[in-house]
Amino acid sequence: MSELGEFREWFDLSSAYAEMVREFERDFKEFLGIKHEESKDLQYCLECLIKHLSAAVKLAEEAVDYYIAKDDRWVGFIRKVVDELAGVMWDIRKPPKDLLPVRDEIRKTRIWITRTGMDIGLLPNGVDDLKELQTRLEKILDKIYEVKKEYYERLDKVKKALIEIARKKKR
Repeated sequence: MSELGEFREWFDLSSAYAEMVREFERDFKEFLGIKHEESKDLQYCLECLIKHLSAAVKLAEEAVDYYIAKDDRWVGFIRKVVDELAGVMWDIRKPPKDLLPVRDEIRKTRIWITRTGMDIGLLPNGVDDLKELQTRLEKILDKIYEVKKEYYERLDKVKKALIEIARKKKR
């Protein structure tokens, strides 16, 4: 067997190339501002935030409907909103930097609900307070989708760059 044949048996070129691509992808993501350890966390955080905030928006909407119908059970929906926001805060105790403003907005909203007394049935401005809550939650959810879009756009840049590098390697 030739030296080249022995080298090919000993050295797995496809595995080495795959490892090189993974290492490059990690470095490139970091260059674009996506740290390797954050990328999985950010994806998880986005899923979690969307789930919790979508539920909170729906609960706020239900609270508005119940309040308009003069049904005192609207307070229970507000308490569930607070539970959803507390769940988010627990889930993203140490969020990726892209989500720090979102986390802060969620915290401010939760504090606003409890300080106004909305969670115990006090509404100084009536239904307008509930509508303001719903608007705040929708704005936070919109911001989460904005962060998600920006994240996937950065990932798409990485993917395109890697494809271009692979094409150049083939030539």
